Amino acid sequence: SKIWNSNIDYFNSLFPNYQLFMCQPLTQRAGGVALLAHRSISANLIVSSIDANVFNNLAEYLIMEVIKDKSKYKIYLFYRHPNSSTSDFIDVLLNLFCEYKPSKRSFIIGDLNIDLKNFDNNAHVNPYLSELNSLNFTPFSILPTRCTNNSQTIIDHVLANFGCDVAADSIYINSLTVVCDVTDH
Repeated sequence: SKIWNSNIDYFNSLFPNYQLFMCQPLTQRAGGVALLAHRSISANLIVSSIDANVFNNLAEYLIMEVIKDKSKYKIYLFYRHPNSSTSDFIDVLLNLFCEYKPSKRSFIIGDLNIDLKNFDNNAHVNPYLSELNSLNFTPFSILPTRCTNNSQTIIDHVLANFGCDVAADSIYINSLTVVCDVTDH
């Protein structure tokens, strides 16, 4: 999900059967978000921070509608800058969900720089998860997504409002964390 201004041409040419949707960082070199969608899937941009910069310098975002096998999905992609206000980000996020309501099958994905491991000792994590839970979103990111010699954090999030209940949903979501040396997380 996170991109850098210097990677754009590379990503545009790397995957020829994919369409790149992106929102570059507006004021910094790092940040931004992107989604690669296979050309066999219908993917449409609903809005991005280029269209409506509601987060100002807190974050970049894309909201996409994807149709696969007659099923519609809404995908919210975010990159929250690590030194931006978490509480301000959560407030704007909730307002964004009022304007662009999650559909029956929605995902929230991104490098949100909110460490879910700090559920018990960070004043922002519990309200963030509680608010998203009130919208029926469940976190699927439960293992550390950024590991260094000194720390492990869960700052990259995947949440969905479907796929948890095998009896109720026709789709069951499996989530995993991939370990690789391509990026720091």
